[in-house]
Amino acid sequence: MSGVGCDADFQELIMGPKQQAKGLKVAEAAPVEGTEQEGTTGQPTLQSSDETASVDMNSIAAMLERCLQFQSDFVDRWDKEECKQERRWHQMQVEINNLRDDLEKQQKDGAQSGSSSEADVEPAPRPQSRGEPVQRAWTQSDIPKFEEGDDIEQYLTTFERLATAYQWPERDWAVRLVPHLTGRARAAYVAMAAEDSCEYVEVKAAILTKYEINEEVYRQRFREPEVRVNETPREFYNRLKDLYLKWMQPQRRRKEDIGEILILEQFYSSLSPELRVWVKERNPAAAQEAAELVENFLAARRGPKTFRYNLQQKSSLLQDHKHELNS
Repeated sequence: MSGVGCDADFQELIMGPKQQAKGLKVAEAAPVEGTEQEGTTGQPTLQSSDETASVDMNSIAAMLERCLQFQSDFVDRWDKEECKQERRWHQMQVEINNLRDDLEKQQKDGAQSGSSSEADVEPAPRPQSRGEPVQRAWTQSDIPKFEEGDDIEQYLTTFERLATAYQWPERDWAVRLVPHLTGRARAAYVAMAAEDSCEYVEVKAAILTKYEINEEVYRQRFREPEVRVNETPREFYNRLKDLYLKWMQPQRRRKEDIGEILILEQFYSSLSPELRVWVKERNPAAAQEAAELVENFLAARRGPKTFRYNLQQKSSLLQDHKHELNS
């Protein structure tokens, strides 16, 4: 029995370290499994943190985009305001120059009135040859003042030719013109939008509109020119040419557009007066569109489909008109 007990003790002694090592391995493996389990259970936490980071990046990106948009809008507003202030400053400079020119003219007139007539005599200017540069001694006071009742078109033409001869920049024409306007011409300028008041083209268009002068007026004048007293054939030609240019405006129209205007005019002249007025009220852009309007007009009405204005109708209307005048 003692021998058997000794063998059991010897086996336990030998197997002891193995069991202990196995126990250590199990103990070491347990935390790893626990860590894996914690990692498995903690996976939603990592995903949640990733989603939070993604949301934060989107918010930051949106904020940066808003900042860039705000900066772009600010730069645009700054540029517009700078342009406006520069235009105002330029206008003030021109007005100051005009006042200075008027003051110099008044001083010069006062000095001339106080001196003798012999002292006022100035030598005749030497004729300028073609090779010499153009002199720029003219001032704002050399522009005539517009008086209510004058021909506004002739005045504007005179101003444009003088401004070209004086070699003024076209951006200054509006500011140099306005001090000489009166009456309806000045009222048209005052009623304009502030941003357009420095553009001569816009100022001229507003003035002509105030005087009810448009393309239709130029067309009527070209088709039925008035006879002026003592007008030479060359002057009559130049006047017709000017009316044609103002009516057709070939500098901004193509050849096809001019042809369409002529066709539309001839189409109007062939319509009856009532129908012509009805079509013109629709303001067709081309003759084809006017023809379609006439077709729609005739299709919507009963009775004879007549739209031509023949010579018999014209003669009868003229006779009726003469009869009314005689009566």
